[in-house]
Amino acid sequence: MKIQVREASGSDAANIADIYVTSFQSTYVGIIPEILLKALSPAELISGWVTTIESDNHTVFVAESEEGVIGFAHLGQNKDEDLAEEKQAMVELFELYFYPSNVNQGLGTQMWGIIEESLIGKEIVLWTLEGNQPAHHFYIKHGFEQDKIHGEYSFQGQGFPKVRYRKLIT
Repeated sequence: MKIQVREASGSDAANIADIYVTSFQSTYVGIIPEILLKALSPAELISGWVTTIESDNHTVFVAESEEGVIGFAHLGQNKDEDLAEEKQAMVELFELYFYPSNVNQGLGTQMWGIIEESLIGKEIVLWTLEGNQPAHHFYIKHGFEQDKIHGEYSFQGQGFPKVRYRKLIT
């Protein structure tokens, strides 16, 4: 399947919220307690996505197929305090999600390849939960290296261990 990648507009917020929730609930089974995953609601996230999409400090891309919007990526300025001196040349990848039915079809690779072309000369930083092995494999496959920094992802008042990856786009 071929996809088109474009910057998101406010009208994409509902689709992005739905992809986020559906993907989160599928990806983090066994990592995040089920009760927390089931509490997620796309309707409650739409206005936040509109704000993010319209922000000058964030860039959100959507992946479209003949089915419509099936995935998204969210990037912005890195917030890690230990990288303060390097931040100007850094971009953080906050999210890269597809509907679960579209995972493992090479679509994430297609989307990331298109986005990466616009980031030449930048260092990309991202965090992923320690237990999310498919994400670890994906990012390593695309040239990211895990650094020695570990952190905690706060979700619904609970903390989950996370690790950081970095890659200089050349």
